[in-house]
Amino acid sequence: MDEETRKEIDQIRKDHQDLLDLLKTIVNQEGKLTVNMSIQEMIIYIKNQAQTTVDVNTSTVLGKILFCAVSPKGFNRQPFTFTTMQNKLREFGWAVADGTLSNNLTDLTGKAWLIKEGTSFRLPTQVTFTGEGVES
Repeated sequence: MDEETRKEIDQIRKDHQDLLDLLKTIVNQEGKLTVNMSIQEMIIYIKNQAQTTVDVNTSTVLGKILFCAVSPKGFNRQPFTFTTMQNKLREFGWAVADGTLSNNLTDLTGKAWLIKEGTSFRLPTQVTFTGEGVES
């Protein structure tokens, strides 16, 4: 947790205690009201540290599939099917057997680098794909 967040949490705790002290003063001055309070404080701090960079190249079938999916010369980040991917790979001069393509598409969906919707595949919207020939 960074210092600024820690200071904010400390200020919330102080404000919380000040409020409790004020309520106790009001109750003691009036003498007629009894307040039993139990306050549980829960603070959940989430920081995304899961950002990673993965290098992929077209020397592997995974790299070839991702290149075709992302590249403006390929599907330009638009959904595709098994058959259209197979045809696009051939257009780039990459012969990939049906079983190999199927296994690699399954691998990419398992890694969440592709999302399967019905018979189509698409790129996840919250993952950045960048590199040579795949400019956004």
